Amino acid sequence: MRADSVYIRRFWVASIGPGAVADLLRIIRAGQRRHTVAHPIYLHVLVQSGLAAYDGTTITVPNPVPTLPPQLVRRLPPSLRREHDTWMRLRRR
Repeated sequence: MRADSVYIRRFWVASIGPGAVADLLRIIRAGQRRHTVAHPIYLHVLVQSGLAAYDGTTITVPNPVPTLPPQLVRRLPPSLRREHDTWMRLRRR
């Protein structure tokens, strides 16, 4: 998903929280501009969720951002899980 996708704000925020998503988007923007980012507060959340890798000096994040992995989809509330399933069905078309 593109960094400005509603999907990220809807589902990734629900899954890992707004602070972690804000850090992710800041890192993506910094990379696009070839700037550096000070150590993000939620880096551990991004690494744990598979959205970042950190080798002690360099942070790497995917761009475009992947869809939620199945284990995180299962943790969403039922109504949001159904909404996510609809998004995925429409995306496959």
